[in-house]
Amino acid sequence: MSSGPPGQSDGSLTGQGFVQDRAARLEKSQHARDIFPLPSPPKMIQEGRLSRRSQQRLCRKRRLMEDVGETVSALNWLNGYRLDNEFSGPPDDMQEQVLKRVMHVTMQSWEKGKLPSIPKEEAALTELLRGRSEYEGSNLPVTLARFDLERISIPEDLSSAPCVEDLLPEEARQYLESPELMVRDEPPEDLIKPYWDPALKSSRKNYRCLMQRLHKIGYLRYTFKPLARAGMFFVHKSDRKKIRLIVDARPANQLFHSPPSVQLCTSEGFARIEIEVPSHILPGTDEFRHHLRDRGLHFGLADVKDCFHRMRQPAWLSRYFCWDPIPARWIEGLVGTKVDGRVVTSQCEVFPMPASLCMGFSWSLYFAQLANENLMRKVPRLLKSEVVSDRGMPMVFKADGGDMVRHYVYVDNLGIISPHEAIVGEALEQLSPCFDERGLILHPGELQHEDIRALGCSMRGDIMATRITPERFIRLRQAVGALMRRR
Repeated sequence: MSSGPPGQSDGSLTGQGFVQDRAARLEKSQHARDIFPLPSPPKMIQEGRLSRRSQQRLCRKRRLMEDVGETVSALNWLNGYRLDNEFSGPPDDMQEQVLKRVMHVTMQSWEKGKLPSIPKEEAALTELLRGRSEYEGSNLPVTLARFDLERISIPEDLSSAPCVEDLLPEEARQYLESPELMVRDEPPEDLIKPYWDPALKSSRKNYRCLMQRLHKIGYLRYTFKPLARAGMFFVHKSDRKKIRLIVDARPANQLFHSPPSVQLCTSEGFARIEIEVPSHILPGTDEFRHHLRDRGLHFGLADVKDCFHRMRQPAWLSRYFCWDPIPARWIEGLVGTKVDGRVVTSQCEVFPMPASLCMGFSWSLYFAQLANENLMRKVPRLLKSEVVSDRGMPMVFKADGGDMVRHYVYVDNLGIISPHEAIVGEALEQLSPCFDERGLILHPGELQHEDIRALGCSMRGDIMATRITPERFIRLRQAVGALMRRR
């Protein structure tokens, strides 16, 4: 997002995802001029002996200036100048604005956010790779967690969970109603052997306890005729306290066509937000800055609780994710019922299978994304809103936009954006009933303005600036530094 010209010193996040309004771009094109090559920043030279603290401060400043110098060299190279050339001389006014912007962004690149300290380069790379080697090409999960029945993040009751077909628009529902559109005509000869959590594979007691728990909440179906086998493992959630149940659906993925692509909103979409300014207000003036500050942006954030678990898939699809068979007597109430037209006896072994969308199946994200997009369209305050994605048009808030509002859906993450706080608040209040009526539950929504964190991004609605969170950036920066030291 954007708030004024680069180089302003009012504490705003200059240089990070700024988007000039259309009038400013037109003004710039009419008075275009070359600002390259940019002059290199001066080198810092130590004069005389310094105390230990002064030496440390000098080292930090020297490193900052080295980073600024590398950035300037890169910008010059991108504009056709050689990297080994150094350009000196006093900068003109426009070059000085660019250099201030580079300096500001470089200083912010070392912010550690909520991290207790800046991680070392090798430590950051190890964390980024989740313990793998940088040369490893394994397909195994990288954030595995140990099986712990009490830590599994699953709903307490799925009896009222809706069928995903009832949530989808027609263009997506057709796939579930016509399996031939999804399943390959010629399946591969050798299917992948699914991965199992060792604690479940080696312990029938653990497996029985888990199956009984999943049956109790209404998560399971049963069959005698599996169409494909699946595995099961667990990964840590972001809080590192709970663990997420993942179905190893790679065999099923081999049997199905790839799903249609979905359009998501990420940091790129946030960086393309534009605020239109009336044509009579010139960029760089006090009136320009005041107009932008008065506009501001408000964000309403919500997310669907246990999104995949609460969307039930058709019975025919469940048969592609059959886990290892279990004695029917393990499951209370199963003996004596009919499964696939056959009466279940205590000596029978049945295949348990998930009744909900499987995290690990390539089509699940497609169905969850379109279901939530479809429900967002039914929110009364969003009937005239457009869903935002990286592939679509930029999010442009016009000077005379009235009650303009936009929204995004990132699978289970929902967002509403508008210059008007009342509109965002009203839309947030309408979200919960719209989803609750259809059996989906939302976590309490938040209305934010000054400090917004969403989808790994840190945004300021008051000064209209956006960037990825400092914690993510500093880890990535340090990890890249470790890679750059490899021979």
